[in-house]
Amino acid sequence: MSRAEFRKRAKYNGIGALGGIAGASGGAATGFLIGTAICPGIGSGIGTLVGAIAGGLAGKKASEKILDHIDEKI
Repeated sequence: MSRAEFRKRAKYNGIGALGGIAGASGGAATGFLIGTAICPGIGSGIGTLVGAIAGGLAGKKASEKILDHIDEKI
């Protein structure tokens, strides 16, 4: 692996991880609220888990897409 390829991968993985963490946090909070509204107790746990997974994946994808757009212009 070349130095340039290493830097590119490190940049994408770092940005993707940060976006995933932010998305998972927001998704967990949203899922908790929705789950609690539907079925307090078990719904809270399920909503938090589903929200964190969905939010994390969406946050990672969105941050990588933004990085692609910005990286081409730089």
